[in-house]
Amino acid sequence: MRIKSLLTLLLSTFLLCSCGSEPSYVDKSLTKIKLSGDYQTSFTVGEEFNYDGLVVTAYYSDSTYKEVNNYVVSSPNMNKVGSQSVTVTYIENNVSKSAYYAISISEVTPTLVSISLSGTYRTDYQVGDIFSYAGLVVTAYYSNGSSKVVTNYSVSTPNMSIVGTQSVTVTYSENNVTKSTSYLINISEVEVVTLSSISLSGTYQTTFEYNETFNYTGLVVTAKYSDGSSKAVTSYTVSSPDMTKTGTQSVTVTYKENNISKSASYNITVKEEIIELETIYKEPYLGKQVYLNHIGDIFTSLKSYRGKGITIAVIDSAFDTTHEEFVNLDGSSKISNKSASFTYSGSSVTTQVGKSYAHDLSDSHGTFCAGVVGAALNHKGVLGIAPECELMLLKTDKKPKSIAEAFKYAADNGAKVITISIGSYNGYGTDGDLVNDGSDLTTVFNEPVSYCRSKGVAVISAGGNGGGTYRATEYTYPGATTGVIGCGGLAFNSNEQIWSGSSYNYNTSSQFIDVFAPSEEMFGVCNFYRDGVHYTYDGGWEGTSFASPIVAGLAALYFEKNPNKTVSEFESSLYNSCHKLNHEETHTLSQLGNGRVDALKLLGLSNDYEVTIKIKSNWSSCYIYAFNSDLSLEKELASWPGKAMSKVNNYYTYTLKVSDYDTIIVNNNNNGLQTIDILSSSFNDGYIYDITSNYSINNRLIGNYIYS
Repeated sequence: MRIKSLLTLLLSTFLLCSCGSEPSYVDKSLTKIKLSGDYQTSFTVGEEFNYDGLVVTAYYSDSTYKEVNNYVVSSPNMNKVGSQSVTVTYIENNVSKSAYYAISISEVTPTLVSISLSGTYRTDYQVGDIFSYAGLVVTAYYSNGSSKVVTNYSVSTPNMSIVGTQSVTVTYSENNVTKSTSYLINISEVEVVTLSSISLSGTYQTTFEYNETFNYTGLVVTAKYSDGSSKAVTSYTVSSPDMTKTGTQSVTVTYKENNISKSASYNITVKEEIIELETIYKEPYLGKQVYLNHIGDIFTSLKSYRGKGITIAVIDSAFDTTHEEFVNLDGSSKISNKSASFTYSGSSVTTQVGKSYAHDLSDSHGTFCAGVVGAALNHKGVLGIAPECELMLLKTDKKPKSIAEAFKYAADNGAKVITISIGSYNGYGTDGDLVNDGSDLTTVFNEPVSYCRSKGVAVISAGGNGGGTYRATEYTYPGATTGVIGCGGLAFNSNEQIWSGSSYNYNTSSQFIDVFAPSEEMFGVCNFYRDGVHYTYDGGWEGTSFASPIVAGLAALYFEKNPNKTVSEFESSLYNSCHKLNHEETHTLSQLGNGRVDALKLLGLSNDYEVTIKIKSNWSSCYIYAFNSDLSLEKELASWPGKAMSKVNNYYTYTLKVSDYDTIIVNNNNNGLQTIDILSSSFNDGYIYDITSNYSINNRLIGNYIYS
């Protein structure tokens, strides 16, 4: 028994040592640790990290091992999506060993909670109608409180041959979660519906000029029926008024359906006849371009130079490349095939060449600027400063890096002049146009502008609209970039007063506004919808945005006349031809740069010639009162009612110098009243007015016209 007990004791001791016990007499050390167990490795953002179920086993130099628990586990960032490594460390007898395992952290996926229905879908039908859920809007709601409109839902199909109320079920599934809701439709017997009346609405024209073509564009005719329903109809007829009959007339609209005819009417007014000029081409809205009176004698200038052969690049954010003012009189397009778009993303600018890439109707600003500089002489509406130039329209995303690339592209592709009317103050901010792409505005345009000048390209920019704010004298870019001609703004109908919103120089040493041009109450081309009407012309625009294309147009005339002149020579001629603006009560001369631009002086032309004004009328007497809006000339044709005109071959005539006067008022001095019978600003060669006894002409504004 003693021998068996001793053997048993020895065997137990041997087994104990081989299973991980540590007799004091064995010299061993920690060699590694291993990880096992059913622990969590996938988490969602914000979830609490845990390693429940982790089993750590320590291994020793004598080939023994054991499970340990006094280990340390690193803490991962539970707010960071992606894979991370977790470190497990165990230390024993100053020996440290580590092992690793990976976890993944994913976004929290919200679950679908419910859906709701909205919209203008149809719920009333008649037997045999085709069921439709057009206009149905399905909104899905999620466990995280978010919602969105969804489209890939299913709709049950009701039986359209059964009279009564039926339920339509709408079902939407997402991530194996399905939600449904329903709405009711009513199906009634077919009833005989008859036309009961029509009504008129819309934004149709009701005031017309004498002999203008009648149109009812924008008229909406709504047919109303015996069941209370209604619908807009198009197969109606409209009576034709007499457009040579002045005053108020009734226009009748008639609609017929199933042998039932209904009518409604509205009134139009035909104005008195507008006097037309004979034997010359006209731009119908030229009289509304008042700013043309305040850049020198542009009409005499255009007799000799119109920008032919010069390409002007207009940099902005959107253009209507199909606008009628960008088509020449012969039907050819003014827009260069090298027009393009520029988009900055990541670390590079994407350039897409072609008119279609510049075309964008989301904004009228670029279209307006392009029209100011280059609207065609095509009898459509208005006149550009350089009506025969080619327009390279460069659309950008308003990011400085895109604009910088557009500068260099224009210089490399034939532009002689660049005008840009978007910009920002240094530091961007809400007052500017540019989108912050990380560029330093004080330096980002330096290299491309220098490049343009090295290629002989003049760069002209709006100076800024800070005059109405505390930023009136703050630099704007790219207008303040060295080498750019910065343009300030003149007030409406003024040769001297600057526009109240215009930026201006702080002093001579900080000059960034080089010249001034008209910027207030501008009339020109556009492309926008208002109250359902598409407008292609509009007035009341203001901003130094429009001073820049005026100066750019003058640059085109200059380079047409002087093709070998440098940009520096153009700048010198431009600045030396300006009129100083002396308004010391509000601004010093140094704040107003070189002053107001003058087309005639820039081109070195003369308007020291005579024109004869001819009026055909049965008046017993006719007077002309003329003056020059440039107050420095101090010329006026007598006191009211002016000079009596002589009658020759049934025409009242008077000859005067274009250089002396730019505005005329013709009147008959009826009973000594100071009434304006004809008013014309910036008259030019070839004016002939025809007044007959049939017309009562008072306060008549005659547009300005130019030879084609």
